[in-house]
Amino acid sequence: MNGPADGQVTTHELQSVNRELAALLHTKLADLTFGADSALQDELIICGILGGKDVGKSTLINALAKTDVSVDTAEVGKGTERPMVYVHEAMREAVTHRLHAIDRHVSLDITPHAAEPIRNMVLVDLPDFDSEFLDHLQQVHTIAPLLDRILWVVTPRKIGDRAWVRMFQDVIKDPSNVHCVLNKVDELLADSEPLERNAKRDAGLDTSRAAAFWYDQHRWVARVIDSAGCPQTDNHRFLVAAAFPEPQVFVSRIGRLWNDTEWTKYSVDRDAVEDIANLASQELDRLRACILSPMSAEEGRSVKAANRERERRVNVERIRRYYDLDRTVERLAQACNVDYQQQVLNEAAGADYCSAVASALRAQLRRDPELADEVLERRVEHWPLLRLVYWPFGWLSRLAGRRVSTPSVRDAQRQAADSETRVRRSSGLSDPFDANGYPLVDRVELMRSRILADHAVIARQLDLESELPSAERLAERVRTTTVALVPRLEAWLIDDIRRQDRRPSILGKAALWLIFLWFPFLQPILAGALEMFAETGTLKLAHGLYRIVSALSATHLLAGFAVVVGIYVALIAVMYARALRAVHRLRSERHDASPIATAIDEILVSQAIVPLAQPFQDRLEHLAALEARLAYGGSMQEDNDA
Repeated sequence: MNGPADGQVTTHELQSVNRELAALLHTKLADLTFGADSALQDELIICGILGGKDVGKSTLINALAKTDVSVDTAEVGKGTERPMVYVHEAMREAVTHRLHAIDRHVSLDITPHAAEPIRNMVLVDLPDFDSEFLDHLQQVHTIAPLLDRILWVVTPRKIGDRAWVRMFQDVIKDPSNVHCVLNKVDELLADSEPLERNAKRDAGLDTSRAAAFWYDQHRWVARVIDSAGCPQTDNHRFLVAAAFPEPQVFVSRIGRLWNDTEWTKYSVDRDAVEDIANLASQELDRLRACILSPMSAEEGRSVKAANRERERRVNVERIRRYYDLDRTVERLAQACNVDYQQQVLNEAAGADYCSAVASALRAQLRRDPELADEVLERRVEHWPLLRLVYWPFGWLSRLAGRRVSTPSVRDAQRQAADSETRVRRSSGLSDPFDANGYPLVDRVELMRSRILADHAVIARQLDLESELPSAERLAERVRTTTVALVPRLEAWLIDDIRRQDRRPSILGKAALWLIFLWFPFLQPILAGALEMFAETGTLKLAHGLYRIVSALSATHLLAGFAVVVGIYVALIAVMYARALRAVHRLRSERHDASPIATAIDEILVSQAIVPLAQPFQDRLEHLAALEARLAYGGSMQEDNDA
C-alpha cells in the first residue's frame, strides 16, 4: 500500500533531483509539497475543511456531522485558531500519528464519535488561511499535504477573493478529491430581485422559479471557479446554507432578510423560497453523503493513489518550471552544437588559416627521395637476395634510380625543395600553427571568449568560466598533437604505397636465385662440361676437366658475383625509381585533396573547441540524466484539459 507506482518517480527521487538541481544551478531548492506517501500509511480518509475567515467552516462541519464538532470559543475576530477533528474514537491515535507534523506546533481539538459505518472517515476544521495571524496560514500549509480530501468553502462575498485561489494552487490533490462549496446561499437572496428576474423570464410559471434560480447560481459559481483556474464538475460543486440546514429555518432566515417575517408582503415568493430551501437542504445531504459515506479499504487506496500521482506530477512540473529546465537544456545544447562549434573555429582561425598551416607542415615533411628510401627499404625486405646487395651498395642503387627517374619527377622534386626552403625562410617559425603571423594562443583565446560571450547567461548561472581550460593549455595540446602529425602523414603516405605493392612471386624469387647461381657457378661449369663432352681423346677430356675446376676458382667466382651484384644493383635502382614515382604521385594527390588542412581542422576541433565545450556538454548530460529521472506519464496540460 505504501510502495510507489511502477515506473513513477518516488518522493525520495524527487527530493534528490531537487537537491542536485539546486547545487548544479547554484540556487535555492524548489518549494515542493509532500504528504501523499504519509497518507498511504493508514486507512483513514481525512477530509479537511479549508476556507477563509467567516466563510462558515465550523458551521458546515457541524451541519455535516449533525452535532457540535467544531465550537469556536476563541476571542471575537480570531476565527478557528487550531485544527478541530471529528473522528471515530478508535482511530484517534491514527489521526494524531498522521498529523504529527502540525501536532508538534499546536494541539488538536478532537471530538470522537462511535459511528461504525464511518469508522475511517475524519473531518478536520482548519484555521483560516487568510487570517491576519500568520501561524494560521503556516498550520494550513503544514497539514494540507497530509489530507486525503479537501472541501473548499467560499461565500458569495469571498468567491472572488484571490487568496483562496493562491491557496488552491498550493494544495495538491487529485481533482476528484477536491469539492468546492459555496456556503451562505441565503445571502444570494438578500433581496427578491433574483426571483423577480426569474419570474419575468419564466412568464408566470411559478413552480420553475426556484429551479431557474438554482440553475443560474450554479452556472455563476462554475464560471467564477473556472476563471480562477479551478475547474470543477457539477458533482464536485455544492451550494449550501450550513447555518440553516432545515428548510423551515432557511425560510425564516429569508423572511428576516426581507423584513417580512410573517410573509405578508412577499407571500407570492414564499413557495419559491421554500423550494430553494429544499434544494439547499438536498445539496447538504448530497455533500454529507459524498464526504461521510462509508468507504472500503480498496476505495481509500484508490483515493490516496490518485492524490500521490497528482502530487508527483505537480512537483515534477514545479521543478521543471522553477529551474527552467527546458530553456537551460536548450542553451546548453546550443553551445554543444557541432555546426556552432565549427563556426566559432572558422571565425577565430580565418578562411585560409588551415591551408597556411598545412603549407608550413608540408615544409616539415621529408622530401621525396627520403620517403622513397623508406619505401625501397620495405620493398627490399621481401627479397632476401637483394638485401645482401642493398646494404653495401644501396647508395649506388639510389643514385642510379634518381638518374633513371623521369624528368618530370626530377623537376617536381627540385621545385618542391625550393618551395619548402622558401616556406621555412618566410615563416621562421618552429610552431606551424603560428602561421600568418598570428599566435595560436591568441586564436584559442578568441574561441574561448566567443563561447563565453555567446552563452554568458548559462555560463554565469552554472559557473562554467572557471571550468573552461585556459587558452595556453589548449594551445599546448594543439602543438603536442601537431608534433605527431608530420610523421603520421608520412606513415599514411608510405602505407598507401605499400598497399599498392604486390608480394614477390615465386617466379621472381626463382629468377633471382637463377641469376645468383648462374654467373658464378652454373655458367662456367656448364661451359666446361659441354667442351669436355664435345671433344674426344684423353688429352681433350683432361682439358675439359681443367676448365670445370678452373671455373670454381676464386677469380672466376668473384667475376661471376660481380656480374650478379651489378644486375641486383640495377634491379634495385629500378625499384627505387618506381618508389620515387609512387611517392611523387601520391604526394601530388594528397596536395590536391588538402588532407593536411583537413587534419589540422580536426585537430583544432578535437583539441581546442571540444575541450572548451566539454563543461557545457557535461552539464547537458547531467541535466538529461536528471530529466530522465523526472520522467512521468501524462502532463499537467492533459489534466487541465480533462
